[in-house]
Amino acid sequence: MQIEEPNDPNIHIETNEIAIGIDLGTTNSLSAISDCGAYQVLADIEKSAVLINKNGTILSGNEAMERLKNHPLILQKFERTHRCEITKCYKNKSDLEPDFCVIKSVKSLIGRGDEDIEIFGTKFSATQISGEILKVLRKKSAQILNVDLEKVKKAVITVPAYFDDAQRAKTKQAAELAGLEVLRLINEPTAAALAYGIDHHSEGLYAIFDLGGGTFDVSVLQMQMGVFKVIATGGDTTIGGDDFDNLLANKFNISKADACYIKEHLSSSDVINRPFLNLQTQKPTSIHLKIHDFDELILPLVHKIVDIFRGVIKDAKIENHQINGVVFVGGGTRMKIIKEAIAHEFTDKIFQDLDPDRVVAFGASIQAENLTRRNINTLLLDVTPLSLGIELMGGSVQKIIYRNTQIPFLAYQSFTTYEDNQNAIEISIVQGERDMARDCRVLGKFALSGIPPMPAGVPDVKISFFIDADGILTVSAREEFTGIEQKLEIRPTYGIDTNDVIQMIEDSMKNAKIDIKTKLDSDQKTEALGVVKNIESKMQTYSHLLNEADKTNIMQIIANLKALINAEVFDRKTAHNLVYTLNDLASPFVKTILEEEIRNIKV
Repeated sequence: MQIEEPNDPNIHIETNEIAIGIDLGTTNSLSAISDCGAYQVLADIEKSAVLINKNGTILSGNEAMERLKNHPLILQKFERTHRCEITKCYKNKSDLEPDFCVIKSVKSLIGRGDEDIEIFGTKFSATQISGEILKVLRKKSAQILNVDLEKVKKAVITVPAYFDDAQRAKTKQAAELAGLEVLRLINEPTAAALAYGIDHHSEGLYAIFDLGGGTFDVSVLQMQMGVFKVIATGGDTTIGGDDFDNLLANKFNISKADACYIKEHLSSSDVINRPFLNLQTQKPTSIHLKIHDFDELILPLVHKIVDIFRGVIKDAKIENHQINGVVFVGGGTRMKIIKEAIAHEFTDKIFQDLDPDRVVAFGASIQAENLTRRNINTLLLDVTPLSLGIELMGGSVQKIIYRNTQIPFLAYQSFTTYEDNQNAIEISIVQGERDMARDCRVLGKFALSGIPPMPAGVPDVKISFFIDADGILTVSAREEFTGIEQKLEIRPTYGIDTNDVIQMIEDSMKNAKIDIKTKLDSDQKTEALGVVKNIESKMQTYSHLLNEADKTNIMQIIANLKALINAEVFDRKTAHNLVYTLNDLASPFVKTILEEEIRNIKV
């Protein structure tokens, strides 16, 4: 395993095209730069925090946290939106409005519909707040490199593996607000693997175990003949170092900062014994805590983390012993119980030589160098976490891109109209593993309008799905007969929680049997209705082309089909047979009419 030495004092940077790597984290953020594989941290780890005062002044990163730290604790009030924390600091107890507010962990809101945060009567989006964090990283990077700010304008930014297209798109927008051109968004686990040199002649399977401040991600990567492929990914955006801190803070009535100190102390020691401020009594209280008692407190979270890891290994269709090594990422991996649990269950080949808080930024900087120096010798292939498709007539789902498909990826299928003279098709894009659209998540809708009057089944509508290297989906629809086309870049107004992703996958497996029956019934009903509508429509105008015997038989089959469709219990097999018989009986009649109608269209 090739490991590059960070912070090389002889690193040489070309100032005409500087591209940095950025780890935009929930709790902490960091930038780095790479030159021929040797990487350098460009500033101290910055807290992912933004301070806004009542005059509109904004401070970001460590400067914001210093102001917060020096403010009297008794005059702070905390608010939470999802996992985003807003601390309001007052000068005096009698003040009606705070002196300033500090926003932390805003990454948990980015890409969600409820991402707006109101401060002093002004709404700030999570995208704006994230942009302020990126601004301070860009500014300090330029200072460390001793170049003008305008020289630092390109970046590779990392995101959690389970960020959906909305969250990725908003992350790119945040970078644009900071004056940065995003060369690529790459998954945090992928970046960590790059930092450890897994792309350099390291054939086999590797698991990236990323336990950060606010999220937990696991990815299984396969390195083979220069191709770096993510074969399975999973995680939970509601588990992170903050949750371990919360357990301690709630147990001892102490601040999150003190709880974090205890957790970090017990990562290198077996006991802690010292006073901390009790928030309830506002008096110092001595806390004596042994590592064993700490482990007991956090054990439920550890079990949940291990279960998620097991699930990802299962998704990858591999056995534990096939993993060549586990790469540790994130400060949470410093906890002894985490190391012991993973080493015991999966492998003792744990890679933790690099600083787990910096390894993601290192990997991002390597990819930034690859993309600007054009010396790429590794192909990165990430995957999409959930299937994507469209809703069909009747409410079933036609999947077009399946979950765990490598991206970038292009797929398309052809569809047609359901009714005669239909001049538009509404396309509803859905995400999920269930077979009915009502059980999936709707990402967006658009209509392909302007289809000229044609018989049902004649228009040829090609619908294509393209996911780019950043995981953003573009859907386009084109009617081949006329050439009319519509396109939609899917940027939904809300993101998707990883717990929901896991739940959707579990639900699809649990309901697989009934889902298949429901889909088959729905598709058969839709087909039957379409055939009935089509033939009834044509019989109204062209019934004179049928003899009385055929007309009577067709009418009887249609009546039987309608009765089946409206029955309380749908008999799919009988319906299928009746549709087949009806098509066979009416096909000469329909074919004659169809040929005539197509001739009229061409004329």
